[in-house]
Amino acid sequence: MQIEKTAHKVYIYACSIADVSLNECNEAIKFLFPERRKKYDRYRRSDDKKRCLVASMVLDYVLLKHFGVEDIGWYYGDYGKPFLKEYANISFSVSHAGEWVVVAVGNCNVGIDIEEKQKDMDCLFNAVLSRNEKGLAEQMNGDEADDYFVMIWTVKEAYSKMIGIGLSKKFTELDVSYLDAGISISDRDNIIKTCCIVQKKFKDTYWCSICVEGINSFLSSTTEVSFREIMRLAIKSQK
Repeated sequence: MQIEKTAHKVYIYACSIADVSLNECNEAIKFLFPERRKKYDRYRRSDDKKRCLVASMVLDYVLLKHFGVEDIGWYYGDYGKPFLKEYANISFSVSHAGEWVVVAVGNCNVGIDIEEKQKDMDCLFNAVLSRNEKGLAEQMNGDEADDYFVMIWTVKEAYSKMIGIGLSKKFTELDVSYLDAGISISDRDNIIKTCCIVQKKFKDTYWCSICVEGINSFLSSTTEVSFREIMRLAIKSQK
């Protein structure tokens, strides 16, 4: 089935797992498609179970609310990019860190990533930052450098998700620049001109980046939705 393709439009939602109990999750697994339920069962830590379930349910919520799509499962491509087999014109991306789950859904390729800033993240510089980025980070104080690192990291994660290559891409080959005109990304000195990047600081210690195919894409503001609201729609849709 095809969704009519018009102007690129992306919806962004965030949900906290802080107030979600494991009992609520166990009651909600009936809304998961079989493969996702198996993944939920494989997790042992309660927070991992919560993030797994909430991510799936937020996606279902957005698909139903904005696209009228329900009761479908998602699959994975060769490099781990998730997709909806029955709706080729809908792209989505999911990410979670700490207490937050974020989802981006649109009618164009999209990638989203959220990470929580930690102290002393310089041990990861060599794995993520380009030579230029590393030089800039090393001139900053500890807290500023940690912020800068997470900002760069989330852009690269979101970009790799958008193009569907996941961790197969060396992040050190990508270079992120912050310009007056916005955020740009280069791959081995070649500026990528076919995507739009938006970034925001989220709840003081989190950074979230969204990368969308096309330079004229419309991105909604991030909508926070509670797990209870998601459950209400899920229950209502089954009546």
